[in-house]
Amino acid sequence: MVEHVHIPATEDRPPILHTGDPAERGTGELAGYFAQTFTRLAADEIALTRLDAQRQMKRLGRGTGLLTVAGLFGVIGCACAVAAAVLGLDNVMRPWAAALAVAILAIVLAGVVALPGLLMVKLAMRRRQVVLDDARARIADDVRALVHAWHD
Repeated sequence: MVEHVHIPATEDRPPILHTGDPAERGTGELAGYFAQTFTRLAADEIALTRLDAQRQMKRLGRGTGLLTVAGLFGVIGCACAVAAAVLGLDNVMRPWAAALAVAILAIVLAGVVALPGLLMVKLAMRRRQVVLDDARARIADDVRALVHAWHD
């Protein structure tokens, strides 16, 4: 899914002017127009790719945050498992069962939090390649349109 972003003309990026009939323009003027148009399109594609990359980094950051929380719950679960083993050896029964139940709960919570985090990271990594492929396709389309306009 490609999202098109309009990059407006600014003082340092004036609009490309189309004046007169292309058939009446000289070769030098057409070459200058082609160079100006190509430069503008390339700059716009780079800006669009930068925006797409920033969006993907935000998603990657969220997924990484969820994985960090999952890791914390995993550490808590392991600490509870160790406490359960110590208490189990100390009293042979009952107190360690409560610690073991807490450890199992913490480990299950780690899994529940890790799953969406892993999915987000995998999706962001897959989407990164799609963004690069989309940028390449847009640039190729722009070049084809300019070459077609040049020949017409």
